[in-house]
Amino acid sequence: GDAKALMMLAVLFPIQPVGELFPLLEVPGEMIWVPFSLGVLINGAIITALSFIAFIAISAARGDLRFPEAFAGYPVPIERVERGQYWLMYEAEEGSAQLTRHVWPRRSREADEARARALAVLEERGEAAVYVSPKIPFMLPLFLGLVLAIFMGNVLFALMWALLG
Repeated sequence: GDAKALMMLAVLFPIQPVGELFPLLEVPGEMIWVPFSLGVLINGAIITALSFIAFIAISAARGDLRFPEAFAGYPVPIERVERGQYWLMYEAEEGSAQLTRHVWPRRSREADEARARALAVLEERGEAAVYVSPKIPFMLPLFLGLVLAIFMGNVLFALMWALLG
């Protein structure tokens, strides 16, 4: 789906949209050697890479700052895990109460079953909150990257130009 969205962006925006008020960041013509759709992808990747700052802020605001979990997720009340769009960051083996931490949750049926066992173990222990990673499709950072690219331009090249120029 993400690749198809990028193909549609390449068709809809063959060049950088230019208006009176945008893009706000100017980059000289000789530095613009990246298609607009690739600039959108770069901006989306930057937004995704910087999401750890939001996760750390949420964890700190909720008073439960654990590392390395805080880089990839945040704590939620244990009763919200099942009905929310989250990946539990813990797994448990069959018949074991030992938890394994997975900062980047695996995606498979076996992993889902292991997370369900881990959730049961955490509930038995009486944990009030557990760390989860939100299920955010890359389409959201891609859309934010598009908005950023239209109004600001290619952030990476503007930053490079500011550092070099």
